[in-house]
Amino acid sequence: RYEMALETQKRLHGEGHTAVAVGIGNLATIAFRQGDLTGAIGLYREAIGLQRAFFGVDNAQVAAPMANMGLALRRLGRGAEA
Repeated sequence: RYEMALETQKRLHGEGHTAVAVGIGNLATIAFRQGDLTGAIGLYREAIGLQRAFFGVDNAQVAAPMANMGLALRRLGRGAEA
């Protein structure tokens, strides 16, 4: 369902829209909660890249997925990357 919603956002707004970045971040959180930490990290990286482009580095929209990605990295024993 979330994948379909994300595809709809991409069609409506294009790849480079904040709604797409939020959708990717939501998918990352779902992957994280389902235990797919590696998948979540990839999605968080994608969302962070888009959100930095929109909001800059010092913004809550960027900080939240960065923190979540750091948690996933630590759970995988990759704390140095966090």
